[in-house]
Order: sequence, then structure tokens, then C-alpha cells
Amino acid sequence: MDHYAGQAEETLFAQLTRALKDHGTLHVLRHGIKLVPGIKFSLCFFRPASGLNPELERLYQANILSVIEEVEYSTKNGNRIDVVLYVNGLPVATMELKNRLTGTTHKHAEKQYKTDRSPSGEPLLTFKRGALVHFAVDQDYVSMATRLRKPRSPEDGLRGTEGCPSAAWLSSGASCARTGFGRRRVHDLARSSRSPSSPQDDA
Repeated sequence: MDHYAGQAEETLFAQLTRALKDHGTLHVLRHGIKLVPGIKFSLCFFRPASGLNPELERLYQANILSVIEEVEYSTKNGNRIDVVLYVNGLPVATMELKNRLTGTTHKHAEKQYKTDRSPSGEPLLTFKRGALVHFAVDQDYVSMATRLRKPRSPEDGLRGTEGCPSAAWLSSGASCARTGFGRRRVHDLARSSRSPSSPQDDA
């Protein structure tokens, strides 16, 4: 790294920004970034297939999972996302949380994403470049979208299971279930996510 002496941090973030823009968050989590030819910088370590290699387990346990509330994400205004989940500083999921006891549900969160969370010019919400998935959550239901966009019609992007009340919001894939998050769940999200318009990457 002598070539970058005195500007290592600046170079790292410049390369990271370029990789996120060119290849997307999922690719960067899986494959890291190349700082210079022959030097790879890994940004996430996935759960090893077995416990036979203590070093792989140590690296996996060293991942830093962060849950940040009220994230002011916009480059244009003061908009905030209720919760953002990060792996080693890279966003993997956003959440808008609603409370049925106050008369709001996951459907209100879906509407909020559609009408007040435009991904245009917003790195956190941009498809591939930002978070991998966006959740609308209340006490009883969770719905999700991997690509934020305003539906052209009520049927646009309809993907879902029978009985899921929010499937029309989902642009690719659907989920309607009670759920929880932990280290394995967040890493499995990054490992198994697939871009609906891109070939499957090798893990």
C-alpha cells in the first residue's frame, strides 16, 4: 500500500463507492473490492459450512451488525427511514415500522415507501446500489420489496402468496409472515438475495 501512503482511507472509500455504483451492494458483500491489482479487501465474512476451520469462524463472528434508528438518508431533504440494518457499515435492509395500536399498519408503511421514498438520486434506496430489501412492518405482518418504484397499476409487480394482503406492493418476490432478525438471518439475506434482472452470482 506504499503507493497510497497518506491517502489510504480516501482511496478505500473512493474504490468502495465505485464498486457499489458499478456492481452493487450484494456483489461487494460477497466478493469485496480490489484496491490495487492483487490486493482484495473483504467487507463481509459468511457463516462457514462447518466448524472445522476456527479462523473462518473467528472472521464470521467478527462481522459487525448494526441497527440504526431514524436514519436521515436523503441528499435532497430531511427524510428519514425508521430503521436501517447494516453489515460492517454497508446497508442491507430498511424498515418502516407501524403500530396497529395507533391505527397504522404495514399498508401505511408501503404507501410511505411509494409516495415519499423516491429512490431517484438516493444511494440508500437505489436498486442494487443501496439496501438489498425494504420492509413494511407492523405487529402482525411484514411485507417487502427489493426494488422501490411506484406501481403503474394496482396489479403491477404482483408477486405473492395467497392471503398476503400487501402483495401488490411487492416488485419482486413476496413475504407475508411474522419474522425476526439475528446474525444468521441478516447474513443469509445477503448470501441468498438475487437480483431479478441479473444472473446469479457465485457465492
